[in-house]
Amino acid sequence: MASTITVLVVLAACAQAKVFDALRLAQDLKPPKVSQSEKGEFEGAEFWDKHQALFDAAWIEYGHKHATLYEYDDAFRQLYISSELRAGVQHARAPGHDESSLRALFEEAGPDVIGSNHVFTSLFCTHMREELEHKRASGIPIRRPNGMNRYGAILEDVGFQKVLDGLVEEYLAPLGSMHFPEAVLPRDIDHHYAFSVRYKEGEDLALKEHTDASAITINLCLGESGGELAFAPYVPYGSKPRAQAEPGLRTPVHLAPGGVLFHHGQHRHQALSVGDGSRTNMIIWLHGKHGAVRVLPYSEDAQLSAAQRWGAKPAMRRSSEL
Repeated sequence: MASTITVLVVLAACAQAKVFDALRLAQDLKPPKVSQSEKGEFEGAEFWDKHQALFDAAWIEYGHKHATLYEYDDAFRQLYISSELRAGVQHARAPGHDESSLRALFEEAGPDVIGSNHVFTSLFCTHMREELEHKRASGIPIRRPNGMNRYGAILEDVGFQKVLDGLVEEYLAPLGSMHFPEAVLPRDIDHHYAFSVRYKEGEDLALKEHTDASAITINLCLGESGGELAFAPYVPYGSKPRAQAEPGLRTPVHLAPGGVLFHHGQHRHQALSVGDGSRTNMIIWLHGKHGAVRVLPYSEDAQLSAAQRWGAKPAMRRSSEL
């Protein structure tokens, strides 16, 4: 709310002066150099915090390439959510809460990794990729997405907050609970952090092994090409001494354009080299309030039923609202 008020103040000041040049002012700024490939979350933080209201106004002035990406409504669902997923969710929300057709859309892509090519439409991947390219061409400085990836964008920062709130609340959070019922109750995934990452020659080619700051991670390959991730065996917290949680075996998992992976945030994984190709991914971290990530599994009698998963929906919040 505070950020929205600040943007309105900036816009009102521009209008009063009969000058609307937030875009030019933002383009004239020189962002801090991006260098750290580890622990870079706060690289240049003072610059980004100082100018965020100006950037918000500049994005409004710059405009969209695909306006349909910014309103979460029936038109968005029809264009961008697969018909199979919409039908499966409709069955799961109906009396009886039958998840069978929904579960049939997913498969085990690797041990403790769930994959599907039936979540988003190919048009969504194309439009999102083109929209991100449109934003890169704006000349407006774009903050790095996380502490390891240097290239990409924090999606809420560039205008996607409303759509992400709707997507996570209606589809992604309940799906995450369906796939990993031992990992989360609604309070454990009532916030999210979403970003894009880009891999290409001359930028980031790969990502070293790591865990995510999430309870559940959702990874969508937008293209241009697919790629591979490698997952270590997942060891739930408390199941064995942590010293035994780092065996050498790694399972490669291919992620084709349009494919989506769901996995535990604490599941160690890495992005393998894209070589001379290029790839853009959209990643959403689901977690609790204040960035809390629960790691202790819930007992079977504490886990959600299908009726609870697809009944009342929690109000989702982005991480910046914590």
